[in-house]
Amino acid sequence: MESSFVSARYTDSLQAPIHRRSMVPFVLLAVVGSMLAYFMHSFANAVGAARQRSLGHKRYAEFRIKPLPGGKHTKMKFLLCLVVSLVLTDVICAQDLRDTSAAKAACGPSDIQYKTELVPPTTVAPQSGKALLYIVQVSDFDGSCLGRCGPLSRVGLNASWLGATQGNSFLSAFVDPGIHHLCANWDSHTKKLSHLVALHSFIAEPNKIYFFEIHTISSTGLGGGSVDFSLSAIDEDEGRMLISAFPESKASVK
Repeated sequence: MESSFVSARYTDSLQAPIHRRSMVPFVLLAVVGSMLAYFMHSFANAVGAARQRSLGHKRYAEFRIKPLPGGKHTKMKFLLCLVVSLVLTDVICAQDLRDTSAAKAACGPSDIQYKTELVPPTTVAPQSGKALLYIVQVSDFDGSCLGRCGPLSRVGLNASWLGATQGNSFLSAFVDPGIHHLCANWDSHTKKLSHLVALHSFIAEPNKIYFFEIHTISSTGLGGGSVDFSLSAIDEDEGRMLISAFPESKASVK
């Protein structure tokens, strides 16, 4: 099943990327607004002209509002503006869909779900010619849940899932040298949270170690809740400190 994601954490549209049809309300709003402005201007002209005729005096000429520039070509200009608006909307949508392709290059299939087991960290033996990748999740979770608490995040690399982290935990993987596209997706039963995705690309060199942090924040309050979900590269010293303090996440497909 092909994944359909939108980058990145700044939106909540992982499973439902922005298609042209989602822009229809904005286009209709622009069209209706333009039509209202045009007809209100025409109505004001008509009222001003009628009042001028009824009063029959030059000093009331100011009641007549000047017509829109262009005279008989006003309607053509109005239609041209609508066409330009539609074209610009199409360009914006195309840009959104191109952004979606970046997520598809990093995240795995959307129908794969994981369950996790947190275990004590294990020693990873280096592999010659490979780069070692650590993904650490740091979770600030304010809320109640049943069972193990803390957000579960799927971790993808180059359109395949590496596994998942939950709460404060980490996972590791060896990667070949070259350009890689990393993905983190908040896997939640809540639709809005499950749409969150963060992306990061990097160039791996042989025999080097790379650390990335998934930061999940969820808080609730009287004024409502707030959520933040991010993926960023971190310093090796900080990364080693975190993996020494957190359990390792072993994920298996449900």
